[in-house]
Amino acid sequence: MKNLNRAGQTMDSVVGMRGFPSWMNRILNSILLLAAVVNVRAADQVIPVLMTTTATYSNVTVTTKSKDYIFIHHAGGMGNIRVDDLSDDAKRVLGYSAPPRKYKKVILPVVLARDVLPQVEERLKPIQDSVREQLPPELRDFQPTRPFFVALAAAGVAMHLFFSLLCRLIVLKAKKVPGGLVWIPGLQWIPLLRAAEMSGWWFLLLWFPIVPLVWAFKVVKARGLSILISILLILPVTGIFAFLYLAFAREKPAAPVRPKYESMSLETA
Repeated sequence: MKNLNRAGQTMDSVVGMRGFPSWMNRILNSILLLAAVVNVRAADQVIPVLMTTTATYSNVTVTTKSKDYIFIHHAGGMGNIRVDDLSDDAKRVLGYSAPPRKYKKVILPVVLARDVLPQVEERLKPIQDSVREQLPPELRDFQPTRPFFVALAAAGVAMHLFFSLLCRLIVLKAKKVPGGLVWIPGLQWIPLLRAAEMSGWWFLLLWFPIVPLVWAFKVVKARGLSILISILLILPVTGIFAFLYLAFAREKPAAPVRPKYESMSLETA
């Protein structure tokens, strides 16, 4: 519109110029008006489809762009649209700076639950079906209930307490102080290692097979038992019974220490 106004002022000045014939003034005015219209049309921007947060417009011609809004002609009429309501792609096309894209954080448990677990369940389903067919009919239709889970949890707690009691007996009979670690799952190995005259830091190397082997021989020696118990403690089947024996076996009475030099009386002499 500013270009048209300038063109009109220019035409007025041309018309007002003296010394030109009227037909020449009309030609000059037509040329200037055509140039102004072409300039205005060149500033318009045509977009086939314009998307906003609330609607979608087709055959859009943007005639006015400002900082906060745009004025458009479209297939359904005309109107103003706020720049904030434009989509990111529309803002880029119209020359507005679109906000940076926000990438969602990828949380590993969510990805596993959404993508990996369904695939694993799908592959395990044939195996589950084949195992279920081999079960007896009464177990095939078994559905665990709340009392079942309560009993299972109670059995787990009882087994943990019993194992902790065995560890405590072994440590006490090895003349060591068990402490509170003997009741904590996993950390029970620390007092057990100390009972075998080993440092508690060996706990960090329990995954190395040689450490449990050394512990089996040293703890049996600290208890004063036969080396056969160490061998039984290492074996998978007999290990449970050897551990029980290690906890409940009585200590061997210490052999009396005879003095190196015995005093001789006058009568024996």
